[in-house]
Amino acid sequence: MSTGLELLSPSLLAGVPASFLLAFFGILILSLSIHEWGHAYCALRLGDDTAERLGRVTLNPLPHLDPVFSVALPLTMLFSGTGMLFGAG
Repeated sequence: MSTGLELLSPSLLAGVPASFLLAFFGILILSLSIHEWGHAYCALRLGDDTAERLGRVTLNPLPHLDPVFSVALPLTMLFSGTGMLFGAG
């Protein structure tokens, strides 16, 4: 039975240049920020001001983080061995 902890093994990233990891995660954060901004902007344009009131019509990634679904759920899934890291339902 997999625990998911093997994903944290140093051998997983052996040989991967730090510059690649920096670029990968930078692009990932940027693309997720643009994606979430798009949701917020479209909702605002369609008359739903919830995202604007929550300060999410921004490219800053921090307002888009949710403590449960962005942090706790992925960590729980990682350590439970479900094989999935993201997904609320």
